[in-house]
Amino acid sequence: MYIFYSPPKVLELAKAGYNNFTGVELNSILVLYSRWKCLQKGIEGVRFLKADIFKTSLENYDVVVLFGTESIVPQVRPKLLEMKDGAGLILCRFPLQSEEKSWMLSSTEGTGIDQSWLYIRKK
Repeated sequence: MYIFYSPPKVLELAKAGYNNFTGVELNSILVLYSRWKCLQKGIEGVRFLKADIFKTSLENYDVVVLFGTESIVPQVRPKLLEMKDGAGLILCRFPLQSEEKSWMLSSTEGTGIDQSWLYIRKK
């Protein structure tokens, strides 16, 4: 099960054949648009929630992908500790701080604003 903080990215992955995704977004318009696009394209196995990522339990998700700015890292760090051992965390556009002991950097891809980092949770 995957959770994404960016409904448009969920649509891209669902079109590629992945399923069982949850998109979480505060913006009602993005949630409605994403639901409509799934209906329009016949995409199943995807749901979109109007919710606050900080109020959404992350403990049952295998992978979490976050988009945003580096300034949210200090705010989101305690929330990410809810994730189970071995879960994946993909950060887009910003990495975790190197002193973060709960996460092991597995790989990185891209450059500049298109760079992403894959971390694995270790308890």
